[in-house]
Amino acid sequence: MSFNPTPFDFWNGLLSWGIVFGLFLGVAVLMVFAAALISSGFSVGSAVSKVFAGFASAGEDLFQLSLERIWALTQLTIREAIRRKILLVFVVFGALFMFAGWFLADSEMPTSEQQVKVHVSTMLLMISWLTLPLVLLMSCWGIPQDIKNRAMHTVVTKPARRSEIYLGRLLGYSAVGTLILAVMAVIGYFWIIRLVPASAKDALVARVPIYGNLSFLGPDGRPARLGINVGDVWDFRSYIAGATQAAAIWDFDDIDESDAVTREVQSGDIESYSLDPKQNEELGDDVELVSAERLQFETHFESFRTNKGDMKQGLLCRMRIVRDLRDRTARALGAGVSFQELTGMIDEGEFEQAGIRMAEFANGIETGALEVSDAELNAAAAGYRDFIAVLEPFSSDDAGFPVDQFVSAAQSIVETGEATNVDKKAFAAALKTQSELIREHADVLSAKLTNLAVDHLFRVSEYHGDLHYIPRELFSETGDPVDLFNDLCHGGRLRVEIFCLSPGQYLGMARPDLFIRTPDRPFASTYFKAVAGDWLMILLVVTFGVTASTFVKGPVATLLTITLVIVGAGFYPFLEKLVLEDRWGSLESVRRIIDHKNPTVDLEQSRSQEIIEAADQGILGGLWVVYKTFPDFRVYKLSPYAAAGFDVPWSAGLLPAFAVTFAYFIPCFLLGYLSLRFRELESK
Repeated sequence: MSFNPTPFDFWNGLLSWGIVFGLFLGVAVLMVFAAALISSGFSVGSAVSKVFAGFASAGEDLFQLSLERIWALTQLTIREAIRRKILLVFVVFGALFMFAGWFLADSEMPTSEQQVKVHVSTMLLMISWLTLPLVLLMSCWGIPQDIKNRAMHTVVTKPARRSEIYLGRLLGYSAVGTLILAVMAVIGYFWIIRLVPASAKDALVARVPIYGNLSFLGPDGRPARLGINVGDVWDFRSYIAGATQAAAIWDFDDIDESDAVTREVQSGDIESYSLDPKQNEELGDDVELVSAERLQFETHFESFRTNKGDMKQGLLCRMRIVRDLRDRTARALGAGVSFQELTGMIDEGEFEQAGIRMAEFANGIETGALEVSDAELNAAAAGYRDFIAVLEPFSSDDAGFPVDQFVSAAQSIVETGEATNVDKKAFAAALKTQSELIREHADVLSAKLTNLAVDHLFRVSEYHGDLHYIPRELFSETGDPVDLFNDLCHGGRLRVEIFCLSPGQYLGMARPDLFIRTPDRPFASTYFKAVAGDWLMILLVVTFGVTASTFVKGPVATLLTITLVIVGAGFYPFLEKLVLEDRWGSLESVRRIIDHKNPTVDLEQSRSQEIIEAADQGILGGLWVVYKTFPDFRVYKLSPYAAAGFDVPWSAGLLPAFAVTFAYFIPCFLLGYLSLRFRELESK
């Protein structure tokens, strides 16, 4: 996998939209006020009354829409589109559909995943390329053609508001585009099902992954920001060294029994973690097969060899599933320089000694004998927030210690210690309460807050996907039975550590290279969600086209809409890099060229340099507004999910597509309505 799905930050996007929309709305109000001021002979009072009356009239018009009139105009738009033989596009689609089938049927691809990827990508690309130009031209030329033929004059003389005309055209063209897209999508789905070879049918699935958060340990076993760079230009993956303490760690949240898959395994066979279902046929009728719940991991690791070794065998790796309650507690209570002594005590299980030492810390803070800065107390409070996360999943009835009292005491430490100016006496009092609880229940805490690990060995020969089925019923290193969900998964949190055991070799991975594969969904789920991305893109293009056609003629509206599509689809990454990643502004870059200063040399601070930096900030602010004005058409590209056999996620796929379409509809609707309201319906 080369893509890294990340959830869409809805509230941050809403804030950016509000800023940009507010800026444009403010500019529009100022322009309207300036026009009213000029027309009223520079009388401020008259200009204000004109602007207020105009906005009041527009608001009244917008809130008195008639659904019946909008539906009538929508029907009229659909009939006109059919009368103009728009649906002849199906003839072109049928020809491409037939010839694509000929070429793909003769192609040779080594794996079933590649066969499915080519078929699905071809069909979704064909649907998008045929539908998008059609709806673009249809929406850009509709209203100008009505004005030229004087059909619009007939409509506006009836009791139809300009906002209803805009919405009727928008919904009509959207309905035609939706109809064309739906027919193509249904035909394309059955085309894929029919044309994909029988040997590749198993790849027509919608995998539902659960991704974790990735972190690394260096060769010395200490936390590291990234793994090792082996010289690859593409830094998507980091590598860990073999036969060292280096590890890649994934932390998964909200894991429960519903994420398990049921597989048939050989009765009593606990060790066969990766029993392939195709092997069941080879076992024969004499072997008893039973159903067992298993957690399914899928890995896409990449091996990097510094020596050949045994080329017939892949790199030996270890997957360790860990419950690290003791380690998390030690890190949490030992946060802050002054409290680090507690880490070693808790690691050794000496909770009573840790409680006593905490009381001594509290007395020292209260009397002033222990000098602790506010920054250290802030760090300690952050650690106790992690301690609360360790305690909360325990049930008070089964834990054997008062969970509510522990959480309440820890919460008091958090609230007191996170303040800007920490009340040290209050912090010491809360710390004393926590220490008393720890000393009183030291034995129970030592028994409950423990570490537990189960290992699974596997090999990675080359970059490809591997499945690992971890049974629910396991055994620890001491031979004690372990339940995957009840014992290793604490509060829905599951920790997976990956080690490379082959000396001199490196194992590469990125965040999406290991995930929990929950029960698969039908291929239709991801296919039609990918089509929904194209549908939302079509709605946005129709919105742009209809809006542009309300204030310019057909050719100009077409050019404007095509420009928005090209910039949003092809040059948006360039805008993003220009605004968010460039180190200097344009003026500072010019000064560096004139002064012959390379990028590694800092410019001397002076009054002129401050002016240049301030001007660059203004320029970058304007570029940011332009960058946010253009739509990011990448959010509509959902076909890679379906082509790779993954279900399209809501938070990382459909939600941003819906958000972008709706975000542009509101300003476009206001602009289109006002343009129709104040323009003359001339014909030239």
